Amino acid sequence: MWQPYHFSPEGINRIRRDSPTVADAEKDLADYDTEIVRLETTISALKHKRTHLERYLANCRSLLSPIRRLPLEILTLVFLYLCREPIKEFGISDFDIALPAFDLSQVCAIWREVALNTPAIWSNVLFDLKKRFCFQQKINLSHSLIRLCLERSSQVPLNLTLSPDFDMDTDSDRYATFHEVLRPTSHRWRSLTISPHTDNIASLWSQITDLSSLESLEVAVETLELLSGSSSILCQASHLHSLHLSSFYDLIDSTDPPRPFPWAQISTLSFSWLPSDIYLPILCECPNLTNLFLWHPCGSDSEDRTDLITLDRLNHWEFNFYWIETLNSDIFSMLTAPALKHLTIAMSRLFARAPIDCTKSETRWPLDIFSKFAARSRFSLTTLCIDSPIAESDFLSLLRLFPDLTELDITEPYSYHKVITDNFLNGLHPTRLTGDSFEDRSTTPCIPRLLHLSLYVHAGSPFRPETLIEMVKSRWIPDPLYSSQVGIACLRSIKVIGDKRATEEPLTYKPLMELEKVGLRVEIL
Repeated sequence: MWQPYHFSPEGINRIRRDSPTVADAEKDLADYDTEIVRLETTISALKHKRTHLERYLANCRSLLSPIRRLPLEILTLVFLYLCREPIKEFGISDFDIALPAFDLSQVCAIWREVALNTPAIWSNVLFDLKKRFCFQQKINLSHSLIRLCLERSSQVPLNLTLSPDFDMDTDSDRYATFHEVLRPTSHRWRSLTISPHTDNIASLWSQITDLSSLESLEVAVETLELLSGSSSILCQASHLHSLHLSSFYDLIDSTDPPRPFPWAQISTLSFSWLPSDIYLPILCECPNLTNLFLWHPCGSDSEDRTDLITLDRLNHWEFNFYWIETLNSDIFSMLTAPALKHLTIAMSRLFARAPIDCTKSETRWPLDIFSKFAARSRFSLTTLCIDSPIAESDFLSLLRLFPDLTELDITEPYSYHKVITDNFLNGLHPTRLTGDSFEDRSTTPCIPRLLHLSLYVHAGSPFRPETLIEMVKSRWIPDPLYSSQVGIACLRSIKVIGDKRATEEPLTYKPLMELEKVGLRVEIL
């Protein structure tokens, strides 16, 4: 074996005398190179095996992941939930159509099998009859997808959105496609949305002969007038119970409800952008109404009505408005609802950001109108949801109109006028802790039957967490006998959403968490 030498004169002479030493060194160097190559080859092979093992392990982990163990029945319910909403329009970019059912069917073989064996997720159909010269390929593609959806949906009820064109005639290819593809499926239509309004819809509607499965209809009032005038087929839709009416064109010729139409069987009714002289007569025709949704009602130039409207079965009412002045509309003055249990009053988010001072007379809530409405109806309201600016004293006065409330949801408006304040929370305290300057001077407990309270707040909420905690503690009365004696129900749940102080200072709501340990349901999100 070659040994290193010091390069002294004697060492150099020794190398010259012992010449085989150079040959040994060269041989050893070659052996090292060979060993390096062998080891590198071994390392490369081991890296390849490691990569292969990593892929195998990843596949095993994928096969063992919780989603793989999910029963197919549960996966089917998830698919149904994701595809529950009717399709209003195709989100198309470069002819890439995103539809939930198609997306789900392309994840893996198992998901595809589940999707193909779940006809209901293919039941949402949009038929676009608009003529768009630059998007003819898009129209052809959407029609192909419609045929595929109809095929895969088997015989389940369909949710159809129909978008007619203003200049469509009976000779057009689009009309022929509707006639050949969709008209034969009319007996499967569960919900139908027709938008926008066009006079040409009457020519399509006259071809419909069977609406035996129709449950929900969404149209403009002008369109409904045309449909009712061109055919009486809607009167034969025995399952129709939900109707959404709107108007954006101001083309309504008459304030009388469209006829013929099965108004008496409507149980869920929605109005959007309609004046009171249109929707009030319609309400008179719906004695079996249980759910009412009034969105952005408009003013009316006609003379005020004097006759009351009684909806004996109305149980759920949502009122959404743009301006606080709308609360003075005819609906609260004219309506009587003795069976009302759930009421939601909300201001549009677009206008809720505007600076509103609810202490001024022109922007204060018309409590006299609400008081007369409650006295006239004599209902036992159990759920109230408020999403609107309102003065704290007015709010407490409003709550006193509904002593049977068990559930209260309050959403703090974005405007600078805050609803959830220390004075308001003290007003909910059974022992009245408001200051002398506070307007609400009532000595009776506010909403004594309250069980569930939800507060949706924003940054900069003026109330102190200690005030909220003290109020909750005052209503936590787990002893049924004592609760009955003092006349205050035991609060069962408190939810606070959006208070950043809960994350910035984790101990802020610790006393509430302590109550959670003894039975109070607490959610701080």
